[in-house]
Amino acid sequence: MFSFSAYAQKSRAELEREKKENLRKIEEASRILEETKKQKKTSVGQLNAIAKKIQSSEKQIKIISEEINLLDSEVGNIEVNITTLQKDLENLKKEYAAMVFAAEKANNSYDKLTFIFAAKTFSQLVMRLKYMTQYAEERKKQAAHIRLISSQLGQKKHEIIHKLSLIHISEPTRQAE
Repeated sequence: MFSFSAYAQKSRAELEREKKENLRKIEEASRILEETKKQKKTSVGQLNAIAKKIQSSEKQIKIISEEINLLDSEVGNIEVNITTLQKDLENLKKEYAAMVFAAEKANNSYDKLTFIFAAKTFSQLVMRLKYMTQYAEERKKQAAHIRLISSQLGQKKHEIIHKLSLIHISEPTRQAE
């Protein structure tokens, strides 16, 4: 019986050793499992952060696209304004040229005096003087109006150049994203 109990004690010692080894393996597996859980939480957090960044970038691209479309629309409107102002300027120049031509035709002081003194009555003479004064004033107004339209045309051209530069600045930003 002695040999059986020695064998049983040896088996028991081996079992104890195996039991301790298994407990150590279980603890190590638990520790690895905890680390894996932490890494999983970190990975999920990173994945969420990346998804939010992608979402924000897509929204930024959409906003930039809308801004470019708005600028394109504004440029189109400004181009229409420029065309209108150029036509107005051409018409004003033609009208002014006709006025200058008519004024040059009657520019001779003798012709002016003849026109004024050819009046049959004093009231007609006064009316002719008023006409000459009004005509001169109208010429001055027309010249001022031409200068104003030319100035506005220059401003619109500057505005369109500015808008186009904004579009060109926005496009590389959009392409980089």
